[in-house]
Amino acid sequence: MLKKLAMIFAFALLATPSFAAETAYFSAMNDLPMMQGMVEQPADTVIFDKPAGRIVEFSATTATPEKDVLGFYDRCLPPLGWKEIKKGVFVRAHEKLKMSFGRSAGETLVDFSVTPDD
Repeated sequence: MLKKLAMIFAFALLATPSFAAETAYFSAMNDLPMMQGMVEQPADTVIFDKPAGRIVEFSATTATPEKDVLGFYDRCLPPLGWKEIKKGVFVRAHEKLKMSFGRSAGETLVDFSVTPDD
């Protein structure tokens, strides 16, 4: 019996995708994955809770181009319940996630904004 449990445990470890153990999440929104190579900018984080829902604004920098950042989130957000309504804008339940882009010190600056979806 112990040998069967050990085999089941070993199989479960092997079946777990390798990226799952390496995935980092934003501190401002712990269910939103941070793309590898992104650096969260905690000083830019603002969080408000209000009766109609939360407002969360945070940012990250990366050497990755904007189109590749968008591609990453286009792939990883739908399995987490987010539906893309236009490029860089997703909705889930009663929330809207918007991404906007800029350049800072030669890197891509990604601003994330989560607001109630009115």
